[in-house]
Amino acid sequence: MIAQMSKREKAMATVVGVVLAVVLNFFLVKFFVGKLREFNLQQTVAGSGIDFLKKQETERALWSERDAWLNNNMGVVGDPQVASRQLSEAIRDSARKHTVTLEAPNAGVPGKQAAYTSLPLRIEAKAEWKSMFEFISDLQAPGNFHVFEQLELRVDPADKTKLRASMTLAKWFSNTAP
Repeated sequence: MIAQMSKREKAMATVVGVVLAVVLNFFLVKFFVGKLREFNLQQTVAGSGIDFLKKQETERALWSERDAWLNNNMGVVGDPQVASRQLSEAIRDSARKHTVTLEAPNAGVPGKQAAYTSLPLRIEAKAEWKSMFEFISDLQAPGNFHVFEQLELRVDPADKTKLRASMTLAKWFSNTAP
């Protein structure tokens, strides 16, 4: 069949064949480069995952110590009514110490999570700026296990030298006995 073609037809067939080969190579190269990028991305993600696991393994002792400290120092809730009353008294004592006026403290419903039990207390408070910040800092002291689930501070519209705070403070207790 090629032998029966004229010179022009042979040249045209060669040009068409070269163009088809170039187009086919273009799409093949594009496909393989895309697959290479995808493979490199997967390799990077897997490598970072391995690095993360190695770091966790090296810090295993540290986190075991921290877990033991939490289990020994966090305490178990026992009777929620008694624990809620003790939390209210501790907050009142801290408020008196920092001259903060508490308005309408309301105990919330205890919430049980996988690792802890939360006893919330809703509080409205009013104080001078410095006293309010000292009060909040005192509530968050290390070892108290007090957590602000919600805290909103605003300037008192009646007295610009005072702050009003609406907060939900929760004390966390361990679910496991030490």
